[in-house]
Amino acid sequence: MKISNNLKLIFFTDSITPLKDATSRINHSLIIFLSKKYDLEIICPHMKSNQAIGFPKNIVFRRIIIPFIKTRNIFKKIIKFTIFSIFCLPFLIINGFKKDIILLHTSPPTLTPLLVIPIIFLDFFKIKIPKLVLIAHDLYPDILFNNKNKFFSYYLISKVFKFCYKRFDTIISCCNSINDKLHNFYDIDKNKLEIIYCSSLIPSNFIGKNHKINFSNIDKIKPKIVLMGNIGLLHLPKETINFLEFLLSRFSDLEIKTHISGGKSSLFKKSLSNFKNFNFNPLISHTQLAFIYQTPTITLISLSKVASDCAFPSRISTALSLGSPIFLLTDELKNNYLVKFLDKYKVGTAISYKFDEDLKLKKLKQLIFNFEKFSNNSKKIYLKLFEKQKNFQKFEDIISNYNL
Repeated sequence: MKISNNLKLIFFTDSITPLKDATSRINHSLIIFLSKKYDLEIICPHMKSNQAIGFPKNIVFRRIIIPFIKTRNIFKKIIKFTIFSIFCLPFLIINGFKKDIILLHTSPPTLTPLLVIPIIFLDFFKIKIPKLVLIAHDLYPDILFNNKNKFFSYYLISKVFKFCYKRFDTIISCCNSINDKLHNFYDIDKNKLEIIYCSSLIPSNFIGKNHKINFSNIDKIKPKIVLMGNIGLLHLPKETINFLEFLLSRFSDLEIKTHISGGKSSLFKKSLSNFKNFNFNPLISHTQLAFIYQTPTITLISLSKVASDCAFPSRISTALSLGSPIFLLTDELKNNYLVKFLDKYKVGTAISYKFDEDLKLKKLKQLIFNFEKFSNNSKKIYLKLFEKQKNFQKFEDIISNYNL
């Protein structure tokens, strides 16, 4: 039996630095942590700024040149995902089978079927395959379909993914919603399922006890509202703009800021910039974001129920690490995992965009008038569920428990 620090891992993903999205930052931190005990080989896309980032010597990168690396066009994305996944196959066969553990990420979504189906084929020939582990930050194909009942294609694709998911030795998801779906719909044994929440994107020296919020004027000045991160269709852009427009027209002393990007972000600037108390900004560094949250701040999360059933936004853990309560705007509250999360841990509240104006205001005022209580709860729950070193240790425990 090999001791844990001799284990060799290969990790397939298209989400890694120098890309600046949340998943890439999380994967970056994870491989740095795992490299303290294990040798890692990373199969990922090639980018021009690759050489600017330093990694430990026991992390080897195999970078694949693919087109449309930063495209937002859905058809180009499909081409990009497919080419990357196909080009990963030789690395799986030549390099992957020599390792102890094969790690796959759910990004890109094509990676799972295009790599796992060949593995299942090789199983028939009784070829010894390394342990197979999936890191699931999103659940595919579910997150791609708004109304699954109307799509026969969803039924077919989900059967393919079910076939693949059952082959994994372990699936590490980032939330209860993904785990429940994997067990109840995809029929995955609970013993194969683990939950490790995604941690804050803010460096540890800027959060927790190191992050101080100035409550001195809380009785005189309303906490500001901040919307951050990527904004796409699943983030209900039109409904969110309508809600913010209502708030801005109702309260001249309520400051609303955005630090957003994505295909629908420009709509906010176009629709709301005429309000004096609205401040549109692009994404900023996470150290800068920490300074913004030193005054009382409520984080607005806009997300459809379909998305919250299949993912857990990292912007929530980031906000909680800075003592910021969550104000969730969604379409459906019933059986919504994020709504249940906020209610269970008392770290925020939720509204449906279908609520009447009085009810929306009532919910917001609950956060404003009880801000300090919600803020303290947010920091406590972050330390309990999301703290980075604790959660990365769970990854290490899962890997080291394999008797290889």
